[in-house]
Amino acid sequence: MTTEHHQPAIDGLRALAITVVVLYHVGIEPLSGGSIGFATAFVVSGYLLTSRLADRLDLDRSVLWGQYLVRRVERILPALVVSVLVATVVVRWALAPEAREGAADGFRAGLLLFGNWHLIAESTGPIGAGVPAGAAQHLWAVAVLAQFTLLWPLVLTGLYRSGRRLPWSTAVTVRIGVLILALASAGASLWLAGDHEARALYGTDTRAHQFLFGAMLAVVPHQVQRFLRHQRLVAGGLGLLAVVALGVLASDLVAIGPVQRGMAAALATLVVVAAIEVVLAMVVICMPPGPSAGHGGVRWLGATALAWGCDMTRS
Repeated sequence: MTTEHHQPAIDGLRALAITVVVLYHVGIEPLSGGSIGFATAFVVSGYLLTSRLADRLDLDRSVLWGQYLVRRVERILPALVVSVLVATVVVRWALAPEAREGAADGFRAGLLLFGNWHLIAESTGPIGAGVPAGAAQHLWAVAVLAQFTLLWPLVLTGLYRSGRRLPWSTAVTVRIGVLILALASAGASLWLAGDHEARALYGTDTRAHQFLFGAMLAVVPHQVQRFLRHQRLVAGGLGLLAVVALGVLASDLVAIGPVQRGMAAALATLVVVAAIEVVLAMVVICMPPGPSAGHGGVRWLGATALAWGCDMTRS
């Protein structure tokens, strides 16, 4: 159900999203909606993670959860520990003694990959009104990412095993299951946005729809590519509109709540990732193997242009 090729361009999209988040936290005024970078990063993470897992499960091979867990911890924990240590030094130097205790609680929760739930517990209302802007607040995103990536292999494996016992195909079961989970998470997020905005923003269950949007694309890539290849102008137009939409959502040009902004950004990111996959699939078809097919930002841009040119010559 998934593509076999890892696309650096999609990793680049995630890196760009994280950069937008950093600039937003620095306080750059035009990026007042820069928190959408979290949504974009989560969609990309869900897509890449599900693609890798489904590659194994499609071959009727189980996910070695122990090895997977070790790899996840090796990726997350070192950077997390360094981040907390640096922040701890800064806190001890910059904050008053009475403020250090609250920061220490946040750091402990962050190291336990529980920072998002600690932040929810400490909040008293909508973000901006009751959520404390503490030194450890940024650790909520690491916690959400870690919790999803640790649990999702078990859920996805369960969907595959259920599908093999049902009269219809495993693929249909997996797609329907992912769709139901995504809609349930999105619905819960919107329902809680009014009176419990912090819960909607930081809960793993209410953020899961952003990962699951990416997961949905990962389990239907061939169908999406087949449609968009026959609708070249539609693919190009949708991709361009989605990029513009992300730029508008990251700015102060639209006045909507953070939950709705994040959801809109996740949907726009889904379109961008689909467009990238379609364009780069055309690159594989059009370009002969060799050094010119290597990775890198300049080569990717050139390959994109070449792919569209190659495709247009076939019309």
